[in-house]
Order: sequence, then structure tokens, then C-alpha cells
Amino acid sequence: MKSVFLISDNVITSLGFTTGENAVKMREKCSGVILSEDRSISPVPFYASLVNTPLLEEAFCRLNSKVEYTRLEKMIITSISDALNKTKIDPASGDTLFIISTAKGNIDLLEERQNGSFPKERLKSAVMARVISSFF
Repeated sequence: MKSVFLISDNVITSLGFTTGENAVKMREKCSGVILSEDRSISPVPFYASLVNTPLLEEAFCRLNSKVEYTRLEKMIITSISDALNKTKIDPASGDTLFIISTAKGNIDLLEERQNGSFPKERLKSAVMARVISSFF
């Protein structure tokens, strides 16, 4: 059996923007589920676990990107950046491989208001992965 080494990790959820924040919240038995009254998502209030958009925008702005990204791309880039900051890994190296896993992909692009902002092919996970990796 081969050895596996974890060098760094990060996760962004409704509980927090780092693995540590998420672990603390889970130990405290906190839930990320809240009542959302965001009418841009649903005309009626609903309970959901949503990543805080203003906090995401604030964290992403610190990366000083001049390129426009979707909400999911911003989450992934912010998360990868945090994980990379704890390492000496060169993300531009040919030895670096990005593996991105998502259940829903860039589903925000399915909405009419988002369709004009980004090319339709950004819905494809492989295209989204290339866009994200090009950031680094």
C-alpha cells in the first residue's frame, strides 16, 4: 500500500471559510441551516445552508483578481488560495495537479440573469476547472 500525505486543506461552508472554523462550529454542534428570505432564490422563505455572499466577496477581493468569476469559482479559488498559503507548493508547476469535485457545478449560470455574463460552456465542469486552474 502506498502512503498518502496531506499537506494542506481548506473548506468553505455556511459554517465558516476555513477547515478550522468549520471544525470548531461542528464541535459546538452549530448548524449552518438558516431561514433564507432571499427572493432572488425563492419567492417564499425557506431553510437552507448557504455560504455568506458578502463574506465570500470580501475574501475574494483580497486576492486582487481583475478577472470576473462565478460565485462557485470564487469559492473554489478562495479555498485553494487559503490552502496554498500554508504550503511552499508552486501552483504553476507542471508537477501540481488540481482536482476539483462538485456535485452541482456552476449551476448559477442556469439563471437568466447570469447567462449573459459568462460563456455557456462555463457550465461544463472541465471548462470551469480550466478557468480556476488558470487563476493560479
